[in-house]
Amino acid sequence: MSSKGYREISFILPENETNDPREITTLKIYEILDSGFGCHLWPASIYLADYLWRERAELVGRSIVELGAGCGLAGLVCAKLGASSILTDHPNNTLVLANCIKNVNVNQLEACCQVKSLAWGRFTKDILELPKIDYIIGSDTFYDRKDFEPLLATVAFLIEQNPDAVFLTAYQERRSCIAKSMLADLSILLIIMYFFITLAVVNIFMKINSKIKL
Repeated sequence: MSSKGYREISFILPENETNDPREITTLKIYEILDSGFGCHLWPASIYLADYLWRERAELVGRSIVELGAGCGLAGLVCAKLGASSILTDHPNNTLVLANCIKNVNVNQLEACCQVKSLAWGRFTKDILELPKIDYIIGSDTFYDRKDFEPLLATVAFLIEQNPDAVFLTAYQERRSCIAKSMLADLSILLIIMYFFITLAVVNIFMKINSKIKL
């Protein structure tokens, strides 16, 4: 069996939710299964993409940034539905970024979907030059504890620059005891930030906390 190739992902409402059989969105996603974590689809990315597809009326004309995009499925769905998407991943993840570009091209979304490098917690031109943002999205971004602080700092900065932006994320609970420990770490970080950042950013984090889907 090949360790790389295209997978077709389709989103369609159940029959009891629609009378329109044409209401379906299909994308091709190129996966490299033996390349590490970033070049194949994980369940959380599919669930996030499905949620966004169901909320597709809210996406038309919106500007989306996907953090830790991996294969870019969620951002590609947004672009397919009429949004302007930017898929981002760490600049060192050159294979992941190249795979994102491949997925943009195979779905013919070059006009409305870009791929850019972005390192969490680093406020370089990569993040400073981003356009106005309506939605910040990411799946399995809360996977490794060491990434919590730089990720939240990045999200907070983006929402400070775009006060009406919303952060949506999906997380796969792999082991309940670890998940509870990770949530505790995340809560501590939010408390620390409450005391050490400005009131404006505190309000941003409260907004983030209310939007995280775990």
